[in-house]
Amino acid sequence: MKRLKLFLMIPVMACAMMLSTTSYSVMTDSNVYRHHDNDCMKIALTFDDGPSPMYTAEILDYLQAEDVRATFFVVGTQARMAPELLRREEAEGHEIGNHTDSHPRLSRLPIATVSAACADCSVLRREIEACAETVYEATEMRTTLFRPPEGYCTEAISAAAADMDYRIILWNIDTRDWDNAMAADIAQNILDNVTAGDIILFHDSVSRKDSQTLAALKLVIPKLKEQGYQFVTVSELIDTNA
Repeated sequence: MKRLKLFLMIPVMACAMMLSTTSYSVMTDSNVYRHHDNDCMKIALTFDDGPSPMYTAEILDYLQAEDVRATFFVVGTQARMAPELLRREEAEGHEIGNHTDSHPRLSRLPIATVSAACADCSVLRREIEACAETVYEATEMRTTLFRPPEGYCTEAISAAAADMDYRIILWNIDTRDWDNAMAADIAQNILDNVTAGDIILFHDSVSRKDSQTLAALKLVIPKLKEQGYQFVTVSELIDTNA
């Protein structure tokens, strides 16, 4: 009888383990932000993977000309090659977020399969801390927002970020400027789908040879202004009362 009970318990335990690992969703995680409703027509432009010596300065020039503030999720290895761009981002009123030090594929790291109790997972901590230190050395500002590479977030990653006092920032409009999307398509995608509270994903560093980011910004920012949208940093957006 005891052996029978043990055999019966095994599938129940396995089922419980599956539920604990599969029931997590970024949609219900209070420390993850993809959108933040508000009545002020506020939206946030975000830029990943920079700073880039090829594209970031031109993007900053245009944002300054349009009096638009944004949030730049920087990679530590990139930032150490261009600290002057970090200082410029901070000086011109933009927000700097943490996008890890080397942009690893988190889905391939051990933390991806560890339970939420692993809030001290060393691999992710080292990545976040190294990027944070690079930003601080350049700007004397501490990062408080974290965007996991590729937007990959698990319960364990969320718990580790929260333990380090970071809020996780994802997005709900992906411009795909890093892929094959052209400027007109990027702009149309935004204009067709944008609503107050959106967090829009761009990249100021891309591997493609013909970055469409700046051209798309020049198409979409004036039209969004005409529609009454306000461009704010992510922190301002998520701290706005709905």
